[in-house]
Amino acid sequence: MGGSDSTLAQLDVNFVQTERLPECSDLDTARPWRSVIDAIPGMAWRAEGDGTNAYHNQAMLDYSGFTREEALAAGWSKMIHPQDEQQFSHAWSKAVLAGIPFECEFRLRRFDGCFRWCVNRAQPRHDAGGSVVEWYGTNTDIHDRIMAEQALGRNEAYLSETLRLNRTGTFGWNASTGEIFYWSDEVYEIFDFDRETKPVLDRVLDRFHPDDIEAVLQHLEIAPKVGSIDFRSRIISGAGTTKHIHVTAHPVPNEESDLHFLGAVSDISERIRRDELLVRLQADYAQASRVSLLGELTASIAHEIAQPLSAIAANGEAGQRWLNRDEPNLSEVRILTDRIVSNVHRANDIISRVRSLATGSALVREDICLDEVIREALTFLRHDIQVRDAQVRHHPAPNPVLVYADRTQMQQVVVNLVLNAMQALRINADRKVFIRTTPLNGSTVLVSIEDTGTGICPEYLPRLFDSFFTTKPGGMGIGLRLCKSIVEAHDGTIDASNKSDGSGARFEFELPVANPSHP
Repeated sequence: MGGSDSTLAQLDVNFVQTERLPECSDLDTARPWRSVIDAIPGMAWRAEGDGTNAYHNQAMLDYSGFTREEALAAGWSKMIHPQDEQQFSHAWSKAVLAGIPFECEFRLRRFDGCFRWCVNRAQPRHDAGGSVVEWYGTNTDIHDRIMAEQALGRNEAYLSETLRLNRTGTFGWNASTGEIFYWSDEVYEIFDFDRETKPVLDRVLDRFHPDDIEAVLQHLEIAPKVGSIDFRSRIISGAGTTKHIHVTAHPVPNEESDLHFLGAVSDISERIRRDELLVRLQADYAQASRVSLLGELTASIAHEIAQPLSAIAANGEAGQRWLNRDEPNLSEVRILTDRIVSNVHRANDIISRVRSLATGSALVREDICLDEVIREALTFLRHDIQVRDAQVRHHPAPNPVLVYADRTQMQQVVVNLVLNAMQALRINADRKVFIRTTPLNGSTVLVSIEDTGTGICPEYLPRLFDSFFTTKPGGMGIGLRLCKSIVEAHDGTIDASNKSDGSGARFEFELPVANPSHP
């Protein structure tokens, strides 16, 4: 019941007395087999031919904490866990009746009362007539191994369930021969293959979308050189359903000289669909913000359009007067006509800018002058600035700074930030907004918008750019969030803080300077 795995059946039979001797300590000490059992570096025992316990070595007594007398006869049963006793007894009785080797795993009580898993093995010794005359056995403590196996089994089960929930499978691929030597159940499910069919590379490649197969083959071809596999692709299941997958793998050592890759295949179809939905929602979100912004700018837009329309009307009326004279002054009419055309173009430009801001047009990036964008945004806000009795001072960069960006979106950022700044200005106070464009290090440009308003409550600063967070009554909480999304989509950063002297707030956004090599 625990100890060495060596089998005592190999003991020299010359040491064993075949005749039955009375059980007494004097005779036991004289028996050669006892000294052999005691010399075994582990738990060992001897039983009579009928299975009755006859002797336990000191190692087994030390392990169990039993005396020799307690362990004899039926005392051994007290060493076995109650839940294992019936199974053990049945297996031992069966072996004794059949005279065959015995092996059983069970929990054995240790001297400290703790039950530990052991494996019990025994061999019968037969006489010349084939009858079993005695048994020799050993016990080996395998508790640590059993616990490790159970832990490994749990971990494998957890890993398998995690991979299943994440729609991820694993595979093994021999890059030298093209053989797929491992293919998990999850991969079978992702590729919609029959589990009874061994996966072959050609059949697997047939599952890939025709437009992606060339790229997939290139990834597999260069894998041995770069030492990894990492690509996304589309596959078409047996039912004709298109799936998006992500394949990753890295080389693993093996006994052969072949290059083996261990990898994972993830079904990312849901993620792709969510990303596409998110893009659509962001576009709708941006358009809603623009429409909301146009609502605030209605008065400014009307004022801007009214100016060229008034000029057109005035110039038209003046032209009519010059033409109605007895001697029409055609030179004056030409001048007035040129002014009318110029004002028509100006009105058209205003309408075009309003239309581009209102519609959800596709992103169009180009090299644009950032200060020119700021001036255009301030044109939108001219009437609003006058109504709010604010002073907006624009300090452009010494030299024009170009950024690779969408003009309409950049206008939207500036308009939103300047409107916020003006809304924060205090009544009957110094009502100023400063806009500065500052090249930083040749690769980035910083735009700062400062106001002389009330500043930002410190506890609001961490949440200022969160969706639907607003500090204004009736605010939607989407303007600053949209500014952040636009700036970050242009590989930039945006931040807000209070000025150190407590005289207002500062919003800053930084963008990369346009690369001269841009087409």
